[in-house]
Amino acid sequence: MAQILYPRNLRPLLFLLLMFGAGTGIRAQSAAPAKVLCIGSSYTNFNDLPGLLQGMADNRCGACLEVHERTHNGWFLADHAADETTRAVIRSEAWDVVILQGSSIHLAYPFYFPEPSVFDALEELKALILENRSQTRIVFFLPWAWEEGLTFASGRTEDYFRMQDRILSNSLRYASELDLILAPVGMAWTRILQDPDLPEHYLHDPDLHHPNLRGSYLAACVLFSTLTGESTEGSPFPASLTGEVARSLQEAGSNTVRENPEIWRIPEAGPLASENPGTRAYSGADFIVGPNPFRNNVRIQFRAGAGVLCRLELSTLLGQTVCVEERTGRGSEWLEVEFAPETRACGGMYLCTLVRGSHRIARSLVQLK
Repeated sequence: MAQILYPRNLRPLLFLLLMFGAGTGIRAQSAAPAKVLCIGSSYTNFNDLPGLLQGMADNRCGACLEVHERTHNGWFLADHAADETTRAVIRSEAWDVVILQGSSIHLAYPFYFPEPSVFDALEELKALILENRSQTRIVFFLPWAWEEGLTFASGRTEDYFRMQDRILSNSLRYASELDLILAPVGMAWTRILQDPDLPEHYLHDPDLHHPNLRGSYLAACVLFSTLTGESTEGSPFPASLTGEVARSLQEAGSNTVRENPEIWRIPEAGPLASENPGTRAYSGADFIVGPNPFRNNVRIQFRAGAGVLCRLELSTLLGQTVCVEERTGRGSEWLEVEFAPETRACGGMYLCTLVRGSHRIARSLVQLK
């Protein structure tokens, strides 16, 4: 694990707690590890999220990442932007990636909490990061909503899912305007939290807004797949998690990223493709959806070999089927389906799966309010 750039009262002995899976992992690259800096608050600090990410990288891609951190409990990105120590840390290395962790309440309700401004802090930190090294990729850590949303406040009815909708909408807008990559941590949480029967359903700490270990591990899965384009299947996991729970979190985290990387503004082969050319590129050039995110309707286009039976399935993240279309491939000719849901799914997310013969590929669709 790389040197900690902010002292902590507690540091779990991560590598004594990890149980390493039997998967073969990604073959180690000859290139030097990509240097990654995590800047955030207790959302990053809890359960040693940078250490969980480092453990995955060491096991899955031959130490392709060297993870550092600058965290301070209770701080927002605006605090980091104004802090000389954080600024010095940014200038201390030629970082390949800097991850900036957002604040749930300020992202969801910027009109109620205009100060400190998430957008202004992102803009200032971006300028500082690119001044230090213009090739650095900047990843915005899209956080999760509070477990009860704002329902605890008098007169407020926004639950977790409504609060997460606001976080998603503003994060997409900020990422577009500032040209940032998104790590959709909060959307992976939504994927799990929509099914209360899952054993890993509870991701929040008892304080209802910090992550418990399951939540932090899921965040690490999202960050790893965002950075490398790779699945986390077979990654190590803390001994206090069962293998079943860990596998479910790995699947949810990686699939949220990999099913539709264009939503999250992720380069085709991941932010580190040029530094780690062996990482696998995303596939699916013959399967296009747009606009995505969408408001009222989305156009789905695909093509397949002449005579190949194609089945398009749209479902909610809870597995409820909302649309099925079957078409026959016509070679290079594009086939088209328009999806216009009558009612919006909880969380606004759908899974669109295209089956072409024995081949399956999926895309996530996001419907904005």
